Amino acid sequence: MLEKPKINIFQKYHSPLKAILILIFSILISEFCIKYFFIGIPVLAKFDIPIINALILLTILLPILYYFVYKPMRSQCKRLESAEEIQRELSLLDVLTGLYNRRGFILYANHLLKVAIRSKKALLLVYADIDNMKWINDHLGHEGGDKAIVSIAKVLTVTFRGSDVIGRVGGDEFAILFLESKEENTHILRNRLNKKLQEAERNFKPKCGLKLSVGIAANNPGESKSIEDLMEQADTRMYDEKRTRHDV
Repeated sequence: MLEKPKINIFQKYHSPLKAILILIFSILISEFCIKYFFIGIPVLAKFDIPIINALILLTILLPILYYFVYKPMRSQCKRLESAEEIQRELSLLDVLTGLYNRRGFILYANHLLKVAIRSKKALLLVYADIDNMKWINDHLGHEGGDKAIVSIAKVLTVTFRGSDVIGRVGGDEFAILFLESKEENTHILRNRLNKKLQEAERNFKPKCGLKLSVGIAANNPGESKSIEDLMEQADTRMYDEKRTRHDV
């Protein structure tokens, strides 16, 4: 889960305390002003109940307190809250690809799993691994390896929908989670993914033969698999496909 933002602690312990201190000091200032500055005015001199005088002056001071104390403090809190939110979002992203990292993927995948259970739809998890990553790193260097990873990330982004959860969960491993009405539609997904992968391979220079091994696991309506279970199942199927391809 997301870490509890520090801004909440700031607001909980500091804002109420500051409000109370402002109120106390305002009353004291009001009392001081009435007693030492306005006592010579006949109209005000007739009032001998200090708290009434304080409340009257406090009413006059409230707009000043609002614009010069409360409003700036509230604005500062909002800026801090916005900065905390941006920081939390960045902590869930992979720096190289801009996709979710493993932590971010699992967080949002669990949310999508709850949606699938409520809507009684199948949830499919795709686990993909770049086949020849070692060859790419050995022959093109780590810069070429990073370029291949970014290229695959772009392929996944254009293949899947914006509502799908896509993450880089390992060095050259990716996971995608999405809602699907029928598990049988996976062959359509594979065809679309292969088409986009072929386009990326043609545009990739120098040529390195971009290929993916893919495993797919499903959580059908009525089932209650965890995201970790789906990832493990899809990972196993992905490695089965990789071994089969090498055997051939």
